[in-house]
Amino acid sequence: MRCQTCGRENPDSFAFCPICGNALPRAAEIDRNAIKAPKEEIAKAVARRTLTDKHLSPTWIFFLIAVLVVTAVVGVSAIFAATLDLYKANPDVRPDYQTILDHSRGGIEAIVVGDTIYYVCLGYLVFMLVKRLNDHFARDDELRKGILGLVGSASSSGNLKTFVAPELSTMEEMDNESLAGEERRSPIFWTLLIAVIPMLVTIAFISAAFWGGYSGTLDSLTGLNYLFSLVVIVFTLYMFNFLGKSMFVHDRRNAAFYSSARKALSKLGFKPGPPYSAWTLPERSFWLYLLLSIVTVGIFTFYWWYSLLKDPNEHFKVQWQFEDNLMSTLQ
Repeated sequence: MRCQTCGRENPDSFAFCPICGNALPRAAEIDRNAIKAPKEEIAKAVARRTLTDKHLSPTWIFFLIAVLVVTAVVGVSAIFAATLDLYKANPDVRPDYQTILDHSRGGIEAIVVGDTIYYVCLGYLVFMLVKRLNDHFARDDELRKGILGLVGSASSSGNLKTFVAPELSTMEEMDNESLAGEERRSPIFWTLLIAVIPMLVTIAFISAAFWGGYSGTLDSLTGLNYLFSLVVIVFTLYMFNFLGKSMFVHDRRNAAFYSSARKALSKLGFKPGPPYSAWTLPERSFWLYLLLSIVTVGIFTFYWWYSLLKDPNEHFKVQWQFEDNLMSTLQ
C-alpha cells in the first residue's frame, strides 16, 4: 500500500507507514456492500460498449474515391465519344449541348447511377459518424457516473475522503463539463442535409438538363447547381468542425477523468491492475484543414473524412483498455 504522505510502498498488512507514521488507506476498511451498486453500474456501461463504440473502417473513404473516379471516367468518356462522333458526322456544324446529350445517354445514366451509389454510401457514413458520437457520449455518461459513485462510496465508507479529495474534484469537474458541453445531434437531420437532399437535387438537375423539363438556359441551371453545392459545402464544413472538435475535447476530458479515477482507486487500496496506454488524440486545426482543402481543390477533404473515421476508433481502443483495467481491478 502506498503512503499518501511520503510515497513509500508498504505491505497491505501495514496500518501505518513505518517511515512517516501516517495511517495508510486500506481496502479492508471499505464497506463492500456500499460499492456494490456503482460496481454493477460500471459493469453495465462496459457491457454496452460493443453496441455504442462502433469501429468504422477508414477504407470507406477509398471506396468513395473509387466510385467518383469510375463514375467520372465512364460518364465523361461516353460524352466525349458522342461529341467526337457528331463532329465526324458533320464537321461543318457545331452541335449544341442538347444534341450531344441526346447522343450520350449511356454516359449520363452512368453518372446518375454512380452519384446515387456515392451519396448512399456517404449518407451511411454521415449517419454512423453522428450516431456513434451520440451513443458513445451517452454510454460514457453512465460509466463516469458509476466510477464517481464507486470512488465516492468507497472513500465515504472507509473515512478516506481526504485521501482522494483532489482526484474526486477533478473527476467531478470533468463530468460536469462533459454533461454540459457534449451536445447530441440528430443523425437523420445531418444525413438528409449532407447526402439525401444533395443526391435528390443532383438527380433533378441532371434530369432537367439532359432529359428536358427545364425551360431556362443551361448557364442558369448550372448556376443554381453551384449555389446549392456551396450551401452543402458550408454545412459539411460545420459538421466536420463539430465532429472533430467534440471528439478531441471529449478525449482530453476523459484522459483527465480516468487518470484521476485510477489514482483515486489506488489510494483507496484497490490494486492498480495491468498497465494501459494513456495516448490521446492529436489536435487537428479546422482552419488549417480548410486551407488545405481549398488549395487542393477539395482533394484534402477525403483525408478529413479519413481522420473523422479514424480518431474515434483510436479513442475507443484506449478507453476499452482502461475499462478492461478497471474491471480487472474490481474483480
